[in-house]
Amino acid sequence: MVPSSRVVSALVFGSVFIALTPVVAEAQYLDPGAGSIIVQAVIAVVVGVAATVRLYWHRITPFLQRWKKSDER
Repeated sequence: MVPSSRVVSALVFGSVFIALTPVVAEAQYLDPGAGSIIVQAVIAVVVGVAATVRLYWHRITPFLQRWKKSDER
């Protein structure tokens, strides 16, 4: 089945239109608000890790003691 000339014309026109349409270049930058959010995220990760370690410290210490004993052998 051969496509009609209208279909071929529409495909060619669409392809040329898309190829010649200018691409908008959107500049990305970090403003002071974005820097503040990054600092807050880093602080939140550090505090979250510290809180998790404190919460599970009683489970972590036996593991570390067994690991230390295996290194002494």
